[in-house]
Amino acid sequence: MLTTLVLALLILPALQTQVSGGRTIHVVNSCGSNVYPAYAGKGDQVTLSSGGVAPPAWELAAGGTTDLIVPDNWESGRIWLRSGECNGNVEKCKIGACVGGGNNCDGKAYGSLGATIAEFGMGGAEYGDFYDVSMVEGFTVSMSITPSTSSCTVASCGAETDILRQCDPRLVWPKGSDQIWGCAAACSAGIFYLGQGVTTFDWQDCPSCCNGAYLYNCPASNFPFYDVYKPMCKMGYVFAKDDVVPNQTAVLNCPSGASYTLELCAGGIKSGITDPPSSSEAVTQDPGGEINIGDGSGSGGGGGGASKGSSAMGGGGGISTSGGPFPAPSPSSSNHQVGFSMTSQADPLPSLSTTVYQPPVPVSSETGWGGWGNGNHHGGNGHHHWQTGGQHLGAWEQSPSASASEAKHCTPKSKRGIEKQRQNT
Repeated sequence: MLTTLVLALLILPALQTQVSGGRTIHVVNSCGSNVYPAYAGKGDQVTLSSGGVAPPAWELAAGGTTDLIVPDNWESGRIWLRSGECNGNVEKCKIGACVGGGNNCDGKAYGSLGATIAEFGMGGAEYGDFYDVSMVEGFTVSMSITPSTSSCTVASCGAETDILRQCDPRLVWPKGSDQIWGCAAACSAGIFYLGQGVTTFDWQDCPSCCNGAYLYNCPASNFPFYDVYKPMCKMGYVFAKDDVVPNQTAVLNCPSGASYTLELCAGGIKSGITDPPSSSEAVTQDPGGEINIGDGSGSGGGGGGASKGSSAMGGGGGISTSGGPFPAPSPSSSNHQVGFSMTSQADPLPSLSTTVYQPPVPVSSETGWGGWGNGNHHGGNGHHHWQTGGQHLGAWEQSPSASASEAKHCTPKSKRGIEKQRQNT
């Protein structure tokens, strides 16, 4: 009887489907070392199951878990790791860093470029939830998102193949590093196609990234390195237009009310945290097509761009690869059976217990409810809720809130919030 009770208590987080006032995202550290997660999003407070606001950034012990109770209206939600030459000190992390550096995350601004990102948009009963694992801004650690609803599909990226050990030398991140802590997206590495009227690289004016004046010239296929890395990230987001390819598997949909288990270093692949390959081990890949390599000095950062996006833009599913930061969402988070201990330091780094992870209940590999196959969204009949004129998702547009100095700022039109979806239904 006692053994049964103990086992029941251990698997309870994975089975939990809903907490009063929100949904649980059960974050699991399978990386074999302490890691530094952070979250940001738009909506009501994210809270701890024990009550109160969870810090937007924290330290999670090896084998530890954290439960974030996110609101039912959480949009443009992201969870990522600060990583890359941290050496046990979050202040030294070079990838995914908070805007203020170190642990100064505020729950609204995204981290610096290069990190793998878990993205969520809670759409309510009418639209359901949208979620994905993205390497659109780069790849650092494998991740998987497992819904509690068995009919919904598991999102993952890098859980079967060690992407860092297949990283092209042109994509090694941070640039100049002796070790491969991350594999950059082509845009952030300064790589784009020739023949589109641009001869120098600029993160804010990169045709391959569908930015600025290139709204209608965005390549929907043959994006540099797409064919290389998509097979390693089959159920993840590889490029900004990955959600409009036939039978897309980039962005998934699940009925509202589900909870989610986010596993860090999914599949036991830990190279981005504990065993990074040497930069000399980078594998030259065929990017496909004719490309140009810029200096990689783009102005990205904090969610893919330094400019401020419109509050109406950004991730339906939180997949705003260029739009952040968002207006303050009054952040608050929730945690289950872990307990944060806050310090009086200027940049408090909560420390978490080493609660041992128990695998989630197996889920079906079937396509989730309301899947987006063939570019037709859950509304059916060719209705693309985030788009004007019935065009496919994926085009980018200049933010209407951009100042004159931000004239080239790009905001992802394909990934607007649920509120935009409702307006266009």
